Amino acid sequence: MSIFNELDHFLGLNSSGIQEYVDGDALNNRIAEWLATPEGTVADNPAWGHNLRPFWHDPESPLLTIQLEMAVAKKLPIDVRDVTIRRIGVAFVDKDLCRVEIHHLLGMFQQSITLSGEVIRGLF
Repeated sequence: MSIFNELDHFLGLNSSGIQEYVDGDALNNRIAEWLATPEGTVADNPAWGHNLRPFWHDPESPLLTIQLEMAVAKKLPIDVRDVTIRRIGVAFVDKDLCRVEIHHLLGMFQQSITLSGEVIRGLF
């Protein structure tokens, strides 16, 4: 029996309908939805979502990557239930584009995002 069942947050389709995920993939889908949603953009729950927008105009530096890691580590477990972060890493791959890697109890999540809030799909 699976621990988690989750529908694709982009409502992606497969041959049987909306794409469904289980266990580690379901948790990765929840994390992807959280990263795709900037804080303050959900009408009935404005506190839900990532808190990375304040860093949008900061210059790329090792200190900024640490600040991003700390921001995600502090806010993600509050918003996404059942996520236990074992390790987190943020690395810049281009100007305003960083790769977020989160190791949790059910596996690993990896995705590229921009600090302006745009998510680059297809990396988890």
